[in-house]
Amino acid sequence: MKKLLLLSLILFLGAKSETVSYGVIKGDNVRIRINKSLSSKVIGVLNRNDIVTIIGDSGKEFEIDGESFLWYSISYKEKTGWIYGKYVNILPTEPRENKYYIKMLEDKIGIKFIKDSEYHYSCIIGENETFFKAIYDLDLTEPGYLYFKSLYSDDNIGNAKIVYQYDNDKLKLIMMRTDAIKVYKNYIISIDNDGNYNTDRISGIEVFDMNKPLKDNEFEKDYCIFEKVFEMKDSSEDGIQLYFDQKNLAVSVYMEKLKQTVSVLKFKNGVFQP
Repeated sequence: MKKLLLLSLILFLGAKSETVSYGVIKGDNVRIRINKSLSSKVIGVLNRNDIVTIIGDSGKEFEIDGESFLWYSISYKEKTGWIYGKYVNILPTEPRENKYYIKMLEDKIGIKFIKDSEYHYSCIIGENETFFKAIYDLDLTEPGYLYFKSLYSDDNIGNAKIVYQYDNDKLKLIMMRTDAIKVYKNYIISIDNDGNYNTDRISGIEVFDMNKPLKDNEFEKDYCIFEKVFEMKDSSEDGIQLYFDQKNLAVSVYMEKLKQTVSVLKFKNGVFQP
């Protein structure tokens, strides 16, 4: 028994020393299993924003409920096991807690955010009740990422829409000028809703591959640090409208002339396709 435990410890330490990535949990009651299978024993539970160390992965994706993801071998509070990739965002460096990065942004801008809901914060600075100098919004919907925007122009910041990735003890600027983002596997889906915040109507959608970083001189500071692998925009001239279903990652193409949806494109391998 002692030999077996020693061997397990050696194997675990060996795997851990090669780790180069971390995970932020994006669901509640995410089960840690003893093996990469839904039928294997549950040895622990993780919740949203828990931070895990990634030891390795299954090497191939496994389909569960119509979706395919890798299983990840993880370490968390002296437990090692497997979690399904649907419930984790992978980061290249070890992140800190949300409050650390919120405080960092507050100090940088010189404001104080108020918590509106579990994953949204705001700050309003104005002269009176009807005239606002600046309105700031902070979105933490995607674990491991901080989306900051100023709804009105500010002398120091301008009209900002900025996406940061948690990067150890600093915030890493990865994207600007996007209305909303969705992180899926190693892709960032950038959604341009052109002011249609209360509907699924969008004016365009782009996909960036986080496995393909651009060189420093290729990043124009108003875009993204990763390579764009897909782009689609509506066409008012042709009467084509786009609608995005975030839950099912699908783009519906509606043709005004025909008064009907002509195609539904599903997200797969970085592109939206029939």
